[in-house]
Amino acid sequence: MIRCDYTFTYPDFVAAVVANRRVHKNAGRGYAIYVWIVPIVCAGIAAKLCYELVKIDTTLDFWKIFFAILAAALAIGMPVRYQEQVRQAFESRALFSKDKVMHCEFDDSNVHFSVPDGPQVTYPWSAFSNYVDNEKVFVVFVKEATFHTIPKRAMQEPLWDKFRAYAKNAGVIAC
Repeated sequence: MIRCDYTFTYPDFVAAVVANRRVHKNAGRGYAIYVWIVPIVCAGIAAKLCYELVKIDTTLDFWKIFFAILAAALAIGMPVRYQEQVRQAFESRALFSKDKVMHCEFDDSNVHFSVPDGPQVTYPWSAFSNYVDNEKVFVVFVKEATFHTIPKRAMQEPLWDKFRAYAKNAGVIAC
């Protein structure tokens, strides 16, 4: 059994969320719409309305002012709200592990995650649908229901190669 120990941090979670968006297209689309597309459209609407109020129609139109402010608030508020939701998701996920050393043990048949004096869970490799790794984290997905994040700093590359080999042998798909 191979074991690694790590502390799960907010930057680790953010890297995992980014990886999740890359793997699960609906998460990626939702992010693009919520953080980029709608805010950019709203910023454009706010700019157009402000331009009309200042350059074209010098009279103050209550509805143009109202919608300009509303559009500007959405353009700023939606990305800010998204970041707040990511932070809240991290706080919820790290409830039991905050500032504690996490343990991950694995062999050719199981992966075991545990927190000292906290939750413990063991998965057979077949419980994982796929995985993705980048320079910061290794993320394994449990049949699209959830994911577990292991920071890359938790192990040296030869052990990651072994982890990948066990996953591949179990049919876990690399994304």
